[in-house]
Amino acid sequence: MQKVQLADVILKSGKRVIKKAVAWELRNDDTGKDHHMEVMLETLRLEKKGGGWAVDEKKSLTLDDEEQIACLTTFLGALNQARDKKISGNVLLTPLANGVDLGAARRALEILASESRSRIMVELLEAVSGDVRALQTLTSAARSSPSGLRAAVGAINIGRFECVLEELSRCIESNAREATYQGILTDNPWLFGSEYSERHARRSFTRDQQQDFMLRRTVDGCLELIEIKTPLDGKPLFVADKSHQGAWVPRHELSAALSQVMRDLEKLDDDVLRIRANDDEDVRKVRARIIIGRDGSREQVAALRRLNGHLHRVEVMTFDMLLRIGRRVVGALMDATQTIEDGSDEIPF
Repeated sequence: MQKVQLADVILKSGKRVIKKAVAWELRNDDTGKDHHMEVMLETLRLEKKGGGWAVDEKKSLTLDDEEQIACLTTFLGALNQARDKKISGNVLLTPLANGVDLGAARRALEILASESRSRIMVELLEAVSGDVRALQTLTSAARSSPSGLRAAVGAINIGRFECVLEELSRCIESNAREATYQGILTDNPWLFGSEYSERHARRSFTRDQQQDFMLRRTVDGCLELIEIKTPLDGKPLFVADKSHQGAWVPRHELSAALSQVMRDLEKLDDDVLRIRANDDEDVRKVRARIIIGRDGSREQVAALRRLNGHLHRVEVMTFDMLLRIGRRVVGALMDATQTIEDGSDEIPF
């Protein structure tokens, strides 16, 4: 192995001590190709006898691979920046010229407290949310290590879903406008539970008709019409029928919603063939779901149950029921995350 000096620099020049850095290239004797580089940090002392300079081995250092050299270079560069910004204490360094060193990122996670780890993980996910290539790489990584990510994904979804439930609950209590609920449910179709697999991109299949949502059922792939109303400021969905003791009559807002949905279903039924030809969708016997009002008293809940028992292809549910579905989803995620933390392979979903 041939050793060729590339460069040197004097770090300190005194009357009796010289400190310098010397870069060497080690080349293969047979091929003549560069093998690796070394950097020596030498301390030279003036000898008392003879007046010559000799290397002080105890105070000299050799960096014999390029990774060590890169780490030192990064350290010195970051140290200057830290001094300029008045940063003191422990500093984790990683080169930035050609991307962040993954090893340094891993070391950062190892030394951080749990709270900081979680915060950084969320910030990293937010940073890649708009990067298509990064998301594709993340998907591939998740496929290669699914078990290692389940607890983290569950925890993130729990936090995100709980925020959505709090927002929905506030809107219900304040009797927000119909468009507000449409926006929340558009962004969070999981609130409908696992009964539906996706939200259809189209909201209109017939002339002069537009639904709030068209969802695809998980079981059979059929479409279902969802009509979103408001909580009606807590007003009961049913009013007592004074002429018939014990009978309850749907209030006019509920009756109007039922009439609207039934009319929409009829239009879809009348246009089955055209929709199949133009949109390749089978809308025969499409079902509908109306979300309106609050639960109210036990009598109100019982009246709603009786109404749904007699309706055909239409179901009415309250905003309280929607909240309960969302809370069950969060509860299932919590159970799954706890199962993973306990070390069990049985995942309850």
